[in-house]
Amino acid sequence: MKKHFAFILAFSFSSILFGQKITYNHLNSTSENLKEKLLNSGEYFTGENTELPYFQGKEDSKYIKFYKSTGDVATIDFKTDSEYLAIIYDIQNNANFRFKFCTDYDENIVYNYETSSGNKIRFDFGEMRISVEYKSKLNNFLDNNSDFGSTFTCESDNSYAYHTNIKCNGLGNCEANISKTNIRSAKTNGYKICEICTDDSYSKGRVSETYINLSQDNEQKDYPKSQPKEEKKDERNFYDVMGYSKVSFNKNVRAYTVTIKNKKNGFEGKEKMIEPDINNPHYISIISNKDKGGTLTIKNKDYKDIIINFTKVYQGEYENGSTSYYFVTENENHSISYVDVNGSNDFLFIQLNQDSDNGIYIDYTISEI
Repeated sequence: MKKHFAFILAFSFSSILFGQKITYNHLNSTSENLKEKLLNSGEYFTGENTELPYFQGKEDSKYIKFYKSTGDVATIDFKTDSEYLAIIYDIQNNANFRFKFCTDYDENIVYNYETSSGNKIRFDFGEMRISVEYKSKLNNFLDNNSDFGSTFTCESDNSYAYHTNIKCNGLGNCEANISKTNIRSAKTNGYKICEICTDDSYSKGRVSETYINLSQDNEQKDYPKSQPKEEKKDERNFYDVMGYSKVSFNKNVRAYTVTIKNKKNGFEGKEKMIEPDINNPHYISIISNKDKGGTLTIKNKDYKDIIINFTKVYQGEYENGSTSYYFVTENENHSISYVDVNGSNDFLFIQLNQDSDNGIYIDYTISEI
């Protein structure tokens, strides 16, 4: 994730193509229309003039890729915080929110929206990427049979809702076992969909507040006539938007269990575990200062040292016995998060990306503190 939000300059919500900027109208259109606009704009490099092309912005390096799933899908990787924040704001104010989804505590919460044309938009706040799933006959069939999708219920006698998001605050109050089932089974047993899982008012409010404040600040700024207007940087990022606190974070720990997953040319490989060796741990050191950032260092005699500098650490909410910490790295292609679990092993998650299609994911299970 990039380190700063830039002030958002004025732009047209209704324009079909304004420079390289992606607008909500692009997301609400067809995949064929978007491909045609990108090909004819002259603002993008592309190596393929096929049914499934890719595009890269000539000025801002924004990356757009088309591929097939149950229908056409486009992923858009933004390189500027201001444009990403602007399109999220636009989505939240024009599309219909469906639900929040997450099947694992270590995953980011995915926000699902639907446009007026029936396109499905998904994004999370862990990366500056938007996925657009276009309408198709197969997708329509799957929507009509969506009752077989995964869901979660609390087994207590007072429970009445099923949840699409395992991180839901409603499940956080569950004092009994949490069962994974499907929507049809949950409905059959009298459960109704959780209102929290289908409400995006919190993140919508936070994004809207930040967007409006940045826009107003930019409009009210009185630039000297003799000076060219310069784009001012803002220190806030999406962790600020979500209301997380900036903290200092220091750890000296070891990990014996490590899993690795590679991503090459846009395809993720199988997850592989490095066989634990009691005589050869991975030594992990995190040294930080709340205001000056810090450094993560990982050493193991069989692998090259990993050294990642970061500028800030944010503390997420305490949920279901664990607290997540998010690191803003100096290298925008690197990502760090640490999950502090009460009464169990902690976890360190690292992404080292070369670009949007190539990289490596490393998960460390913390064994000694």
